[in-house]
Amino acid sequence: MLSIFITLIGFFVGVLFLRIDKGLEKFKKEFLSLVAFQNSGYLPLMLVALILPEGRREVVFVNIFLFLIGFDLVIWSVGAFYLAKEKKEKLEITSLFTPPIIADILALTLIAIGLNRFIPDFIMKPASMLGDCGLPLAIFVVGANLAFVDIRSKANYKHIINLSIAKLLFMPLAFLGLILLVKPPYEIAFLLLLQGTMPSATSLSVIMRRYDTQDNIISLGIFWTHILFLFTLPLLLTVFSYFKLFIFG
Repeated sequence: MLSIFITLIGFFVGVLFLRIDKGLEKFKKEFLSLVAFQNSGYLPLMLVALILPEGRREVVFVNIFLFLIGFDLVIWSVGAFYLAKEKKEKLEITSLFTPPIIADILALTLIAIGLNRFIPDFIMKPASMLGDCGLPLAIFVVGANLAFVDIRSKANYKHIINLSIAKLLFMPLAFLGLILLVKPPYEIAFLLLLQGTMPSATSLSVIMRRYDTQDNIISLGIFWTHILFLFTLPLLLTVFSYFKLFIFG
């Protein structure tokens, strides 16, 4: 529910900026997707591993994995349909059941019925070692996606500036205000701020290539939001650290 809520907020913010920059109408689908969908898995997992202390780190890891169930359901079904609906005329129910979703549901089912306790070590240890490779590999995946971007094009830089303001400033400040208003538990508050601060999802460029759809500003938007994110994230985390004293004591 939280992942769907964040996506909806992103769409509303995108619509607001579409009214400010009329030239974005020709890139409406792309712009709304860039604002609504964030890099919700790779970067948050790496940042949590580096920032949070042991104990809280594991709780937020679980929250992110649960968050990704809803996010993957939306981006690979509704998101893909919205971006590439000229090539893909109807929304397919099978698009909801991607390998990550199936893996998450299977894992949760095993834990819920207690069968995870009976999985032998000769299976769990290799699986754990493979899982430990996830975060380093994520760095390569993000970098590989950004490598496809042609940053020499200067035609749409006005739109990229508006995207960066909407995605990296407006969205995080909106969620920071929400946290101050609602005062959720620390782990949920940190997850909200982290997801609201993330740059545009690299999966969007994968969707565009998968359905052979013309990539107007998707790749350029992904590239620049990731670059600028390196400067906006420390500032927003500093603000959050200051305000958390008033929220959590």
